[in-house]
Amino acid sequence: CFGAMFEGASALCFGLDGALLGACALLLGAGAEPSLRGFLEVRGIYVMIHIGIDVLRGCGSPGGTIGNVAHFGGFIGGLCYVLAVLPDLGGREVPTVPCLAKGANGRWDQ
Repeated sequence: CFGAMFEGASALCFGLDGALLGACALLLGAGAEPSLRGFLEVRGIYVMIHIGIDVLRGCGSPGGTIGNVAHFGGFIGGLCYVLAVLPDLGGREVPTVPCLAKGANGRWDQ
């Protein structure tokens, strides 16, 4: 009975991890505060270890795949939330990835 109160809390933690990584990546891509790079790297390592342990633990139990799907869904949901809301970047442009298109000479150009 008491354990039912905490259902879904781990997926929420994964969502917060995804949102935090997405926000830091946006800020770094926009050229804000290079000192965030160390924080982002440490947080990224923590998230990968957290996901790795969870996948290994989930693969060992019969109902583990449901938990894995919920955790990955929370992580992706956190990332998507940050992209949908686009936090204030201090007046900087939102970083973009250049698109490639086939040029007149047949080569891929930006």
